[in-house]
Amino acid sequence: MLFRSVGFCYPYGVYTKQSINILRKENFLYARTTLSSPIIKDKLLLHPTAKWHKININNMTRKRIIFWGHSYEFRDEKDWHKVSCMYENLTQRTDVKIVDFKTLISEII
Repeated sequence: MLFRSVGFCYPYGVYTKQSINILRKENFLYARTTLSSPIIKDKLLLHPTAKWHKININNMTRKRIIFWGHSYEFRDEKDWHKVSCMYENLTQRTDVKIVDFKTLISEII
């Protein structure tokens, strides 16, 4: 069974007008860069807020936080535990709503 990709990560965060147009033509739902910005103007130019290990969830003030990371960065069980704890802490907060990218895109664009 084949699955259609709906998201894209620009290699090294590099993109051009041509690459954006190709993704738009192929109906990708979103694409992300490696830049960090709370402003989202185009679903094919998402700028995540921070890498998973560089953000302090206790000091979050932005309305939307987009975490990112690479699977190869999780070198051992301690790293997975850190992400699990971060997620657990976020789910306990009443001011946080956790959504997948597809829902995020439909809400903001």
